[in-house]
Amino acid sequence: MVPDPRACLCETLRVLKPGGRAVVFDKFQPDHGRLSLRRRLGNALPTLAGTDITRRLGDIVRDLPVRVVQDEPGLPYGMYRVALLQSSR
Repeated sequence: MVPDPRACLCETLRVLKPGGRAVVFDKFQPDHGRLSLRRRLGNALPTLAGTDITRRLGDIVRDLPVRVVQDEPGLPYGMYRVALLQSSR
């Protein structure tokens, strides 16, 4: 659980070699479509634990020197996603 995923990703990118890759497994929402009411209501408890199940990877990587190479569901129903990121430095 990472309270500030953007700061975490910035640090990851800082230590990657140019063109280096990182795999992220987290509970991102797909970048397209609306957040379901169930997901928004279900976010109350995770928020107390310091995380957020309504985050979108596209929002986190926006304007960072990284390219999302692959992004796919990691568990049934897409609750968790697996993303392959590549540094564009």
